[in-house]
Amino acid sequence: MEIHKPLPPHGTTLYSTLQVEDILDKRSGALMVLKVDITDEQKESVASTQWLLFVVGDGRFGGPRSNPCVVPLANTPDRQPDATVTYGTTPDQAALYRMSGDLNPLHIDPSFAAIGGFKQPILHGLCSLGIACRAVVSTYCEGDPNRLKAIKTRFAKPVLPGQTLVTEMWREETRVLFRCLVQETGEYCLTGGYAVLRDADSSKSEQQGEMPEKTKAVYEGLKERVAAEGALLVKKVRGVFQFNVTVNKEQVAQWTVDLYAQPGAVYPGPSKDRHPDCTLTMDEEVLLKLDSGVLNPQKAFMGGLLTV
Repeated sequence: MEIHKPLPPHGTTLYSTLQVEDILDKRSGALMVLKVDITDEQKESVASTQWLLFVVGDGRFGGPRSNPCVVPLANTPDRQPDATVTYGTTPDQAALYRMSGDLNPLHIDPSFAAIGGFKQPILHGLCSLGIACRAVVSTYCEGDPNRLKAIKTRFAKPVLPGQTLVTEMWREETRVLFRCLVQETGEYCLTGGYAVLRDADSSKSEQQGEMPEKTKAVYEGLKERVAAEGALLVKKVRGVFQFNVTVNKEQVAQWTVDLYAQPGAVYPGPSKDRHPDCTLTMDEEVLLKLDSGVLNPQKAFMGGLLTV
């Protein structure tokens, strides 16, 4: 998967278009090469993905065995990992992950799992990938998901809810190679993986460049005030605030005001080092009225214009 622009957290309709790029003959089965392009309401590209689906028993049809369009996996280095992150899943992990919209009964219904040859429902592969991706972002991106540009891996073995996943990582210039071990079995559930990272400065500039001009002026004003009075404000406030600004219910800007750690800071994106003590979501028009003093914050909250 390659991410072309920051994903909006809510309020935006995304459209996925699937294309079959090829069907490869792997003798023991057919390998379908699928490409999915994801666009937003403005028809701008948000992300693109490539899926390889292996259909057992449908090979030997005389088709090609390879295609250069297939994005290759990474080779795992022959040395100890540069970093590892251990994450214990919970027995209800698959039930929780269903809330993402993946309702495949293989992950919740024991009788359906038995049809697939499993003793119990297995964890969604994308949940395992999400855990590995979280390990990469927390270790090499300072918790900033906007620095993740692309990711690739192979789903090698199933994971049972409640098992422990160990993500092993190797840094390689702008990439992080990774694989994911199931601690209880000693088998790797994800192999050949890599994540391509954006540098911190380009990630921030991309986010900042998307801010509407008037919203950016408010953001810059906050930065200037915290730069001048941050030390004093931290002593008084001791909290982290995340601002989400919307236009027509679509998020157009996000930044964090850290008045917890000295000397204070204002930066684009979600909080890096601490869960926000308060998240404020409002329309750009409300933000501008609050900033100018025309609108009272308490009235904005009581009137439903400001969500906290």
